[in-house]
Amino acid sequence: MSSDRPDPLISSATSHRLLAVALLVLVGAAFLFNGRHRLTAAYGPSFDGGNAAIWGQGSRSLRESGPISSRFGARPVFTDPGTSDDVYASHPPLIYSETALAETIAGERPVATRAPAYLASLVSILLLYLLLCRLGARPLVAATAAAVTLICPMFFVYGAMLDTPITGLPFALVVLLLLTYGEATDVRSRLVRAGAAAAAVLASWPAATVAGLVAVISFLRRPRHAHKDPFVLGFLGGLVVLAAWLLWAHGSFSTTVDDLRHRTGGASLTSSLTQQGHYLRSLMSPVALILGVPGLVVALARGQRRIVTVVVVGAAVIFAVALRGLMHDHEYWSYWVLVPLAIGTASSLGWLDERVRAVGPGRRSFAMVVPAAVAGVALLALVVEVRHPPAVARTIERQAEAGVVAQHDHPLSSQQWAWYRDVGAPPYLVYYTHLPERELIDGVDAPGDETVFVAREDPSGVNGLWHTLEVEHLVDPRASYGVVTVAQVWEALARRIQ
Repeated sequence: MSSDRPDPLISSATSHRLLAVALLVLVGAAFLFNGRHRLTAAYGPSFDGGNAAIWGQGSRSLRESGPISSRFGARPVFTDPGTSDDVYASHPPLIYSETALAETIAGERPVATRAPAYLASLVSILLLYLLLCRLGARPLVAATAAAVTLICPMFFVYGAMLDTPITGLPFALVVLLLLTYGEATDVRSRLVRAGAAAAAVLASWPAATVAGLVAVISFLRRPRHAHKDPFVLGFLGGLVVLAAWLLWAHGSFSTTVDDLRHRTGGASLTSSLTQQGHYLRSLMSPVALILGVPGLVVALARGQRRIVTVVVVGAAVIFAVALRGLMHDHEYWSYWVLVPLAIGTASSLGWLDERVRAVGPGRRSFAMVVPAAVAGVALLALVVEVRHPPAVARTIERQAEAGVVAQHDHPLSSQQWAWYRDVGAPPYLVYYTHLPERELIDGVDAPGDETVFVAREDPSGVNGLWHTLEVEHLVDPRASYGVVTVAQVWEALARRIQ
């Protein structure tokens, strides 16, 4: 006699998938809620504002001057493309096109300029979950591991920042996902793999590193068939396009070599690793650090499709060691570490899940113990993250004031430079004034009536130029940024000396 009752195993699996999806949606919604003010905020001297201004300038150049004159965004719009050496081509170029597309659709405004970062982070939540499932984690365990890893300042603060480590993450995850499906047997799947590898090379240096490692592994696996391997062909094709763009933008490879030399130096390996450790402790989820590190060891030793884990860890090691100067000076370049931590966390949770479920075989409630406990910790961390933003987030919001001032207090129409004094990271000045920036240092010949962007030299402003300007009622004492004339700066400095 047949029964209309649903199969309890099927029902349980379905409910677990629904819970997994709900958890991922909650993380995405919290990410958007947490970054809602940043979407429309002005660009200031923070990493967030500086990067948005740089990529925004390239997008503006690409849209207004066209792909040829702008070198696909590498040459700012305020310069003469035929004579200027002012080029920014230190990273793969896809972010210029992504930003230009968003601004073409929605206009040149912060919400459009930052849209590629927000979209990339939301897509990365899903792709990371799918990757963990492909590596053997149950859906609920995979979602819990992804949530625990991503609920942290590194993702919630820097995941909303427009820069290549963030916008390139989905491309790297797609390559890793395709790697889990084994060898391509038809033309369509081969084209997809080759296209994904090529796009990763053009998306960011971390994504290019992942594509390169996958290509090397594919070559070592079948060296005689490397000329037919889609990952190898895609990586090499992307590399050729990237090299051609760098040569086109700079006119030679010397600038790229100098830039690479700078990013690989500047700090000793010991100092860089120590600093990177500090970044991880302050910006990553402590639960993910506790579970992820030992879990990675297990995943490397006996995990399913462990070649993916090898690539993920290998990319993290290459960046930590080879680009020690870059990693020492930029805390958000540890963003890629989110991926190995998620894999390690899923591995640890999977091991704990197996042990707990073994205590009560056949009892469906035991399948929820570990995911529910860890998800509870993740949700608690989510509340803390939203209600009490970390210091780096508060700094970004506070420094956005600089962008508001630069946006509304324009220089004279006759000015050739955007003058500044005691102001860090001036790309946002260039973005808002449409002029090349120049520091007003002692001895510089500048017309007295031209305007200068000034800021407090220190949190109190007591010992700097700002204090003198404040006493003379030339700047708002409640503000941290202001605009005065060149003559007023020289007069204030003279009074300070006296």
